[in-house]
Amino acid sequence: MRSLIGLAVLVCVVGCSDSSPPAPAAFIPTDFDYMTMCVTLTTRQLKAPSTARFAPYDDWHIKQTTGVTYRLIAWVDAQNSFGAQVRQSFVAYVSYTGGRNFRLDSIEFLEWEDSNTLAKIADICEKIQANKAAKQELEKMKSSDNDDSGVVYLKKPRVTPYEFTSQDRADIQDRIAQKARDDIDAAALKAQKLEEERVKKEEFDRLYRSQQDMFKEARDAEAAAEEAKYHKWTSASGKFTLDAKIIRYANGVVTLLGRDNVEKKVDRTKLSADDQKVIDKWIAGKR
Repeated sequence: MRSLIGLAVLVCVVGCSDSSPPAPAAFIPTDFDYMTMCVTLTTRQLKAPSTARFAPYDDWHIKQTTGVTYRLIAWVDAQNSFGAQVRQSFVAYVSYTGGRNFRLDSIEFLEWEDSNTLAKIADICEKIQANKAAKQELEKMKSSDNDDSGVVYLKKPRVTPYEFTSQDRADIQDRIAQKARDDIDAAALKAQKLEEERVKKEEFDRLYRSQQDMFKEARDAEAAAEEAKYHKWTSASGKFTLDAKIIRYANGVVTLLGRDNVEKKVDRTKLSADDQKVIDKWIAGKR
């Protein structure tokens, strides 16, 4: 009896337990999933799908544009209609439609073959998208001051350009004329100062030259007076001469100073008659 009860309990436990498998985790697509599906969907658009060779992962430019839509930019090598292997860049928009399903919304093949242009293509797409957003925003501002979300769009205020009146033009002309007069006055004052400086300089130069001339005349006169003191002395016999000046005379002896600054005493009686007269004239000048 007890064994029957235990068996019934075991059957009840096994039968009542939840034997269903756990629910699978929700699928969240990644960039790699979008790239993989883009390769699959793009390959179908090629002339020779079996010859396709896509860019490596690092060369792809992938960006989420909306909640479920991604923009993918890359290049692919494949044969064309003539059998030639060519490289084309492309811009594809792929959307996730639920489960494991994706949809190729659009694809555009470009003539650019250089893989370095992919970044340029991405920049162009960004500008186009930004331009579309700006246009949509502008349309909202033009259509209504308010939208359904309650956001208030401020319209750009109109600016009325200022127009010059006749009085404004007259004031401007007066300012221009006054500026011209001020410039003329400033130029005249500068010219006057320059003329005054020129006159002062000329007067200074004249006085300086006059002073230098006076000094020169004084030096020349002094030199001439000093030169006049010298006389060519000749002995009474006419055999000896000496170029000198008288510095002293006493007791019939005259002291002469030669040009070599050497003094020489000579008895006047040993000099010529003309020299005797020079001595008498010198003595008379000293009295």
